[in-house]
Amino acid sequence: MRITNNGKLLSILIILVVFMGGMLWYRLPKHSNNIKTVSINGIEFKAEIARSEAEMSLGLGKRKNLCRECAMLFEFSKSGYSSFWMKDMKFPLDIIWIDGDRVVYVAENIAADYNGTIRPTIKASRVLEINAGFSRIYGIGEGTKIQF
Repeated sequence: MRITNNGKLLSILIILVVFMGGMLWYRLPKHSNNIKTVSINGIEFKAEIARSEAEMSLGLGKRKNLCRECAMLFEFSKSGYSSFWMKDMKFPLDIIWIDGDRVVYVAENIAADYNGTIRPTIKASRVLEINAGFSRIYGIGEGTKIQF
């Protein structure tokens, strides 16, 4: 069987398409059900959901940074005074406590090396962590409505 130049080119293109498709699949988030879109004042964050106790304990610790439109979301089975820490953090955060669809408390510009715990003054069922300063930039404060 003789393969023409067109046949060789077609074979190379097929191999390239298969390879590139595999690379794209590899780069896609493997836990897309672990991502939730959170909209605040018209700004959309792609929030990674911390589900297990281990994920909740680690949070964003040990990560080098957080992309501009990224966040971490903690969802609890009932409202409570959930405390947070900055253990192993490498960048500062704003921490937003949410009950229902409203912000109930915001801790702004928590330094990466903060040694204490951060606790709200009101019960919340969710907590959202975003890059430090974004609460002020986007006008996020007590009473702000959140869409999930």
